[in-house]
Amino acid sequence: MVQKLNDSVDVTVQITYDWNTGAVLDAQPINGYFGDVDTTVFDNNVLVVPLSLADIGIAPGITPTLRVWTSTQYAPDPSGELDAIDAFTVDPFTPPYWFDNGAVDSLWATGANASTVAVHRSTTTAPAPQLLVLHSHNATTTTRAQVVDVTVPPATPTTTALKVTGDKHAGAELTLAATVSPAAATGTVRFLDGQTEVATAALVNGSATATARLGAGTHALSAVYVPDTGAYAASTSPVVTVKVAKSGSRMSFTLSQNSAAYGSATTATVAVTGRTAAPSGTVEIRERGMVLGTGDLVVDGLTGTATIALPTTLGVGSHQLTAVYASSADVDGVTSQRTYRVTPAKVTLTLGTGSWSVPRGTAPVVTVTAKGPDGSPVTTGRVTIVVGLRPLPSVALAADGTASVTLPRLTSTTLVTALYSGGNGYAPAAAVGTIRVR
Repeated sequence: MVQKLNDSVDVTVQITYDWNTGAVLDAQPINGYFGDVDTTVFDNNVLVVPLSLADIGIAPGITPTLRVWTSTQYAPDPSGELDAIDAFTVDPFTPPYWFDNGAVDSLWATGANASTVAVHRSTTTAPAPQLLVLHSHNATTTTRAQVVDVTVPPATPTTTALKVTGDKHAGAELTLAATVSPAAATGTVRFLDGQTEVATAALVNGSATATARLGAGTHALSAVYVPDTGAYAASTSPVVTVKVAKSGSRMSFTLSQNSAAYGSATTATVAVTGRTAAPSGTVEIRERGMVLGTGDLVVDGLTGTATIALPTTLGVGSHQLTAVYASSADVDGVTSQRTYRVTPAKVTLTLGTGSWSVPRGTAPVVTVTAKGPDGSPVTTGRVTIVVGLRPLPSVALAADGTASVTLPRLTSTTLVTALYSGGNGYAPAAAVGTIRVR
């Protein structure tokens, strides 16, 4: 609503009210000035009514419909309405024209007769065929508003070319150089891979340069010139097809120990380094094609590292181990070999019985326990009990690494010997005990 600021201040303003609550949302001076500049507010038939878009909730993308009318208590219509225009819809954020007379966000151009005002034309909104120009200081009322026909000169055609240079491997830096003609064109250049934007750059003297890193494969690159005024037409370069190869790679393969006793815990550390791109995925440890273990790469920079535990059941002997990285979408595969030797493990053999002193004629039961190092697999194989100099038939160790044997009836103190023949990675061992006969 256009009104006086209040009863004591003779300044004409527009005040925006909430239609539902009557609360004041915004107050702006008519013509954009609070009286410090003479815009002939009084006794004039033209004016500019500023509105704060933020205060009335109009954000980019919102296109409000407006209706403007004048009212007075002296109007013949009981509603008080004196005059009105048809409702219209406008997008205040994308005007077809805006003006520049050297002052930012100014509603008026000030200057002497024949002064020039710069008119800017939108590159996205269709041009309007006419402009309404207000001359608030003109003496006669009929010359204060003027409708001006607009002649929009055609946009100057442009051409855009694209050149791609650099290392054409995945992850490597490529230089994208666009040239726009004529060189006087201004704006920006979008660099596209198909329909995906990979970089943008400002156009300076007809050139725009950016860098991009692409994955392996075939890429259809183009440069799109986006003008910042309507003086120049947009243009798109011909597509440049770029074939990007996978990054090369190298591998480091180490073992926590190169030789260990059967059943020992040994780990392999595999590091894969890409030349221009980081590896991803897994690595495997293989022996003659059989996968012994798998680990996920943990990537830091261009290097991925995996730690893999070797099976503790690898047999005694020499093992040719191969670390295999099969490749990823952007990085070539690579392998490396190491020799790992497994030696027989020492077995702790113990011989036990219910009592080492028995009555004459007793047939005691002895138990043999064969145990490898902590964490190693359970021992397997056979044990033989020798009573004095007489060997008894050998027996197999049970699943828990023990075997029990009943001795013949004893008539005298007897030396008992347990012999473990070894097997499945364990070295032979012996244990001795004496059973006294009372």
